[in-house]
Amino acid sequence: PIHGRDRFERLLSTHLGAGFVEDAVRQQLEPMLAAGAVPHLTEADFEALEHSIACCDPTQSQEDLVSQRREDVNFHDILAAANPNPFLRFTCELINEMIRQLIVFGNRTPQAEHRRFGEANAQFHRAIVQAARARDAEKVRTLMQSHMQDAASSVKRMKGRIQGRLILDADTLRRP
Repeated sequence: PIHGRDRFERLLSTHLGAGFVEDAVRQQLEPMLAAGAVPHLTEADFEALEHSIACCDPTQSQEDLVSQRREDVNFHDILAAANPNPFLRFTCELINEMIRQLIVFGNRTPQAEHRRFGEANAQFHRAIVQAARARDAEKVRTLMQSHMQDAASSVKRMKGRIQGRLILDADTLRRP
């Protein structure tokens, strides 16, 4: 029998198919999750969200690409933690962990494309935080929906796919 990560990757690739997590599930749940978190976000949550943005923004962070993309996902975990719906929170955190564990980089997409992807994510995250600080749950929902659509399109454009691993092509894993 197959156990652990190999089983997880096999189940993911066999049962979910290419793009399912991003397209069918995450795009539906993340906007609900984010909007539901708005009334429950504390100042500490906002500080954590802003720290996450600084870590994943390629214009501010010195972290490697994998660390920046994983920090993109951490932003969503912070929102999840503030949402009082336990099933929605669990489902989104599970999806986020799947994405975090499956991020790897190949070498077909230029570094500049990954930088644009990171910058776009950081811009969406900043707008989401601004709307959340204003306690505008509907704007947060709309922004998160746009963010999820943009992220899915970007991953497809960068030849990202789920085949046991989410592959995001890059020139190098680490570059100064």
